[in-house]
Amino acid sequence: MLAHGEQMFLALDGFGLDATTRLDLQVMLFSHVQGLAAQLERETQAQATTGMSDDQWMARHGTALGALASSGHYPGFSALLTEFGEQGYDLELDKIFELGLRTILDGMAILLSEHASEPLTTPPDRSDAPAPAPRSRGR
Repeated sequence: MLAHGEQMFLALDGFGLDATTRLDLQVMLFSHVQGLAAQLERETQAQATTGMSDDQWMARHGTALGALASSGHYPGFSALLTEFGEQGYDLELDKIFELGLRTILDGMAILLSEHASEPLTTPPDRSDAPAPAPRSRGR
């Protein structure tokens, strides 16, 4: 963790951020990466332990989730399930990782631009870069 943190500390140097904010940013970014990596590992272990695919797990537990949604105790969850309809929801941890990382980095860019003595440059458009290969889907 310190080796990766060191790279971030060096990158944040010169933006006028206090030590607490710099460390908080590093911990936040590391926690996002570590949290989703741990979730991916749990999903892999669950599949190995149960021998069930994501679809098989949902077939077994879907009725119970539907009962929870219909109970009236979870109106937000019920509304989500209604909106998903028959197609359901595929938990795609890679997609969630990218969304979280993009959100964190965009927020950091705003924070850094507020503290920078000179305007930050916009990174080059990477829309032509090849998409990463899909790895694993979680439940």
